[in-house]
Amino acid sequence: MNDAPPVTALSTALGTPRYLVSTWPWRALLFTILGAPVALIVLGAAVPAALVSLLPSGRQALWSPMFQVEAGRIGIVDPALGERLTAEVRESTAHRRGPAPREVVYLILMGVHTVVGALGAFFGVIVTAGLLVAPLLVPQDRIDVGPWLIDSAAESWAAAAAGLVAIVVTAYALGAWSEFGAILARQTLTAETRRLREEVRRLDVVRTGLLDAGDAELGMLEAELHDRVQHRLVALSMSLGLAESRDTEGPVGALARDARRQVEDALAELRAVIRGTMPPVLADHGLRAALVDLVAELPFPVDVDLRGPLGSLPPRVQRISYSVVSEALTNVAKHASAREARIDGIVDGGRWRLTVTDDGRGGADASAGRGLTRLALRVAGADGRMWVDSPVGGPTTIGMECRIDDTGG
Repeated sequence: MNDAPPVTALSTALGTPRYLVSTWPWRALLFTILGAPVALIVLGAAVPAALVSLLPSGRQALWSPMFQVEAGRIGIVDPALGERLTAEVRESTAHRRGPAPREVVYLILMGVHTVVGALGAFFGVIVTAGLLVAPLLVPQDRIDVGPWLIDSAAESWAAAAAGLVAIVVTAYALGAWSEFGAILARQTLTAETRRLREEVRRLDVVRTGLLDAGDAELGMLEAELHDRVQHRLVALSMSLGLAESRDTEGPVGALARDARRQVEDALAELRAVIRGTMPPVLADHGLRAALVDLVAELPFPVDVDLRGPLGSLPPRVQRISYSVVSEALTNVAKHASAREARIDGIVDGGRWRLTVTDDGRGGADASAGRGLTRLALRVAGADGRMWVDSPVGGPTTIGMECRIDDTGG
């Protein structure tokens, strides 16, 4: 029983003992032969090809088919690379882009590579065939193989044995030269793609770091507001209450009473800010408990229906989800004249979908509110999207959806 993984590229096949009895030598030969048409255009008709390429329609008519053929040819010896290049050719064709300088350079190098490979393959096959048939030809005539003059039966059989060795050498030489062509394509055509992928990875790391830093700053701000500012305001309110009790009917008591009322209003606003950003219940008990606590203080009923394994939601997604619900319900309370609302959330197939729906008058404009715009950016930072559906007359739905398998902490 053979449990070896299948060989999917010439580079891998060259290192296996079954290379000679596999299809890869024939693939390498086909790879070399099919390079001839493109090499003929690039090297044999370079000036006409350049003139045709001056016209946009000419670029599409000439270069796109050439690269399509070349991508298919590379797929013979490296299917994965061929598929990737085919996709890039289709994208370039769809956007009517001409060849990049690196692609023109590759075609020139490939033309030279193909000519050398074709000549080497031709002479290798001719010499090998001549050596193998030497025992059949020598009795009637002599054979010249380079400096070797074969004119006896013993030498003819020695030539046949050398022909067997030549088969092995030619097969491996052809495979190695074809793999060199694939490496040339990989290094020349995909270098920019690799650079862009690396840049995307770097930007993703930077984005994650910025989001983590923002969440950390937000947590520190919430702790400062909750543990220090709020306690100072509570202490001030108690002091003002004490001053009021000592001069209930006098002017000092009246001033203290008015000041204490303002402090209590400030405390209420501060608690609303804390509750709208990062409430302690969210960190301590999770999203469900935080949303239940949030809707408990609203002047209209809100049904909360969250399904799926909420524990799989990353902390950042929970914070963003809470902020979306808080902003949506704040807008409902201020502008929608709604009688009721509902919150629906579901974790399914590695994705999180959350909606807030109210039966208000509708007509909400997402672009008019800075809060929703800011939240849409936060959702986008978690590889998600946010939307607002609010026809005139209602209902209004504000929703978000994002992946939860790699959104980070």
